[in-house]
Amino acid sequence: MAAVLSKATAAPAATDTSVESDLRLKTNISRIGTTVFGLPLYRFSYLGSDRTFAGVMAQDVLSVRPDAVGRTKSGFYHVNYGMLGIEMKEAA
Repeated sequence: MAAVLSKATAAPAATDTSVESDLRLKTNISRIGTTVFGLPLYRFSYLGSDRTFAGVMAQDVLSVRPDAVGRTKSGFYHVNYGMLGIEMKEAA
């Protein structure tokens, strides 16, 4: 059964929820479901880390909510999860 990332009950302020979510920064990526907004939900690790997370890819969000995606000074995308009404979570 596919996982679904649900809406957060109370989204923090927009500036508090931006997370680097660029595909180029992630490894061990596997799709595990769909968000309530129809975006693919993935399990992944960041390069150089053994921690696993569940969240979206900025490149996917760009096609649905480009206003929720920004760029860091180094050119990588970050996603404002608060604007999507969801949270990125550490996966077990």
